[in-house]
Amino acid sequence: MKCRTIRRQLLNCEDVHNPPAIVQQHLVQCSACRTWQGRLLHIEKNVAYIPIPESTFGRAQLFYRLRSVAAGASPEEVLAQLNVDHHENEEDIQPLTLTKPISPPKLPYQPFDFRKNWRYVAASAAAVLLLVVGWWVLIPTHQPLSPSVAHKTRTEYKEDPLLAKLVQLNVLLTSSEKEADRIAALRQIGRDLEAEAQTLGESEQELRDEFGQMRQQINTLLAKHGFSLKETARFTSEQADAERIEKRKQNRKLVRALVDGSMRMVEENDTLKRINYCSELANVLAGELRQAAQRKASHRALEMGKHLGQLLEHAVAKNLAVVRKSRSLQADEIKVVSSWVSEVTAPIEDELRDSQDENLQKALQVVHKGHKEVERALGQIA
Repeated sequence: MKCRTIRRQLLNCEDVHNPPAIVQQHLVQCSACRTWQGRLLHIEKNVAYIPIPESTFGRAQLFYRLRSVAAGASPEEVLAQLNVDHHENEEDIQPLTLTKPISPPKLPYQPFDFRKNWRYVAASAAAVLLLVVGWWVLIPTHQPLSPSVAHKTRTEYKEDPLLAKLVQLNVLLTSSEKEADRIAALRQIGRDLEAEAQTLGESEQELRDEFGQMRQQINTLLAKHGFSLKETARFTSEQADAERIEKRKQNRKLVRALVDGSMRMVEENDTLKRINYCSELANVLAGELRQAAQRKASHRALEMGKHLGQLLEHAVAKNLAVVRKSRSLQADEIKVVSSWVSEVTAPIEDELRDSQDENLQKALQVVHKGHKEVERALGQIA
């Protein structure tokens, strides 16, 4: 739940010191909202000490009643009228008879004397000061943001489409029994890298060179099998924006691990070995997930968790079932797979188990599901 929603609930609850359970859970994690709650309690506590000016309306009303009764009324009747609210028997009070209608008195104009009414002035100044301080405390102040940061705050988190596609192709490479299918998947990876490099401007020459180097390595491998990327390279006039370039820099290690693992799988006909090639990519994904969780970047942690869960469930677990149908696995082979999968997932499950963040809990669930699918597949083989 966002801080703005929590603060609205604090303003609406009757007891700010004891808010609802969902608000208390947020306050445990958010120090900014706890400070905001403390300021709200301070204001609420001191409102009672604001002096209230004495009313002049009652005095004017008394004079009006005295003048009205004085028009032909006896002193006893005047006293009865003044004490009507305290008389024991209201039926004994006789209505007053006026000799002529009397209009309400016009109070004479009197200039305001600051020396005699300094208490009223002080009370008014205190009320205005309280309003100003309350506005300053309760209304969040915003410092100027840089264009890149301001753009992030206006837009929701977007996952990296290139990374998602490369993970899918990596899963396809792991599952493909035919070498021709694996070559086709690798060619697609090369085309995607070329298309992405074309979106980078001259200011990102380092990234362009890195993408070009990976594409050249893929092209060299494909040439051994009689294929080339030159005929299928795509060109685009679309230029990457600042957010997309940041994604490229942030995920360059992941892209490298995906390309290296894919190139190793192309010429490997043993499905079990291709499964174990996924361990390097799984370790990189797990490391990025844990780092994002430590930085409180829960959206990125969830993105990494989805990719890791997809890799474990579709590239490892499902292909273990394929291997089981073709041949029996030795105990040491089963142990190798179980070992690296546990080493990847165990730290994540330990670190995120007690987290209250919704995205981190979703990431944990996806990774835990992938781990369980691998264990289930290994149990069926054993």
